Amino acid sequence: MKLNMEKDITYDNKPWLKYYEPEIKSELEYEDLYLPQFLDKKVKQFTDKLTKYKWPIKIEFTTELPKSVVGIILRKDLRAMQMEKRGK
Repeated sequence: MKLNMEKDITYDNKPWLKYYEPEIKSELEYEDLYLPQFLDKKVKQFTDKLTKYKWPIKIEFTTELPKSVVGIILRKDLRAMQMEKRGK
């Protein structure tokens, strides 16, 4: 059987759903939140599952991380950047 890809398989008819287990939902339900709001909510939700010293104190976003030539994050440089921000 030859399929016309544009006509037969579309996201609307979702042919892959027939391979899912019956308990798997076909649609995801989620709140429309900005990322900082989502992270704050998750931190509050899971703090009872973490020991206190593992609780995040502050979440910072950055546009770029120090990386090596092969793309590995340079933790030493990242720590140095943090120390500079703290003024040490």
